[in-house]
Amino acid sequence: MTILKYTFSRGWAKTPNIGSPKITNILNDNQVITSQATVARILKEHKKDWNTNYSKFHDNKDVVLHFHNKDTVMDIVHNKYYHEQLAYHEIRTLLDKFSFINLKRYEKNQVTDVRNFTDKDNLLIHGDNIYALHKLKALFKRKVRLIYIDPPYNTERNDLSYRDRYSRSDYLLFLKNRLDIAKYLLQINGVIFIHCDDNEHSYIKVLCDEIFGEENFISQIVWKRTSGQQNRGQIANTKDYLLVFAKNKKRLKLNKFPITSQQLKSYSFHDSKGKFRLDKILNKKHGYYEYEVTSPSGKKLFHKWNYSLCTFNALKEANLIYWSKNGIPSKKVYLKESTARIANDLWITEKYGTIQEATSELQSTVEDNYFSYPKPEKLLKHIIELATNENDLVLDFFAGSGTTLAVAHKLNRQYIGVELANNNFNLIVKRLKKVQMNVNEISDKRNCFITSTIK
Repeated sequence: MTILKYTFSRGWAKTPNIGSPKITNILNDNQVITSQATVARILKEHKKDWNTNYSKFHDNKDVVLHFHNKDTVMDIVHNKYYHEQLAYHEIRTLLDKFSFINLKRYEKNQVTDVRNFTDKDNLLIHGDNIYALHKLKALFKRKVRLIYIDPPYNTERNDLSYRDRYSRSDYLLFLKNRLDIAKYLLQINGVIFIHCDDNEHSYIKVLCDEIFGEENFISQIVWKRTSGQQNRGQIANTKDYLLVFAKNKKRLKLNKFPITSQQLKSYSFHDSKGKFRLDKILNKKHGYYEYEVTSPSGKKLFHKWNYSLCTFNALKEANLIYWSKNGIPSKKVYLKESTARIANDLWITEKYGTIQEATSELQSTVEDNYFSYPKPEKLLKHIIELATNENDLVLDFFAGSGTTLAVAHKLNRQYIGVELANNNFNLIVKRLKKVQMNVNEISDKRNCFITSTIK
């Protein structure tokens, strides 16, 4: 069947009026012997696929990312690819043979061996994250509020604390295998932040459109990661990206932040109801609605507007229209109704931290570590406060230096971290122990964590 489909699709491109006799001749020319009756039967069975569209994809929304071995699960250790459908049982056998061993509970002043953990414990797991994620599904399915990952960027560098050299197809498959599982760990109102740079971010975006649904894309945030720049190449790269996807965009509700002192200055107008700022209603170029309004002075204005005429009249009736001296209307937005603001997608100020700061803070916490390019606590604090509330569960399955886990611990969030590299795992344990000793406002029940190995 595969040969037939491939071969007659080649002939199909020659003319849209191709019939079963001609297809049969093409097949026979290519040494695939078949009868006209067989071809006619195949065409009839797949009529919906070919009678309106001769291309591979039959739906206008089918914009997909193709790459080698996309429909497989990759076993990195043994360099094998298992087809998701044809080798389903082999994949299950591979994933199921792993289990959590060597469980230890770290409390402020002691370390004890334990037999198991609950869905309320903080966890740090040592091992390959695809096996850890698979084993976590049973206990944590639909319980994770935030996933933050900072996977390898595929830069082909050898001076890092982790492997960073893959073919593009293997890199995308590597991520796909893990994101497919991670998606099911997210709550219906959960969200994932994927940290990446210019090397692969365009491909990751399209991959995530397929996994999470492009309708659940939230934003692509730009973070200024360095306070300086290297003077080499054509254009210095000083930023990273954070791709943000919801499990279900309709159910996602990110937190807002207090208004800054700079934003307070925009509330420069006042009336009997209090201070207010102005929102633009007139939009001559891009306004969706077009109609005529009359100013208090009798001036008629026919333009494009951001609001419908019905909404405009409702605002006018509620005394929420401010008329300028030139007779231009704006919407009043009162300070007492705007005590919080939504996040934006440009994170370039000192409040988000830099790589240089992250390196210094990690060194001050765990001396003589050799981790490359940690992420700053300021950045993770902003993400965690944006996407979660106290006691929510945060997952980072590329834990690295443990910044996500350390910040989550300080903010009284439950967390799960997974790290493969032995040196990095030991670094995180040391870092979390330091955090434990310096945190007083968190209960003893929360101020502990369990380590385990997936093997």
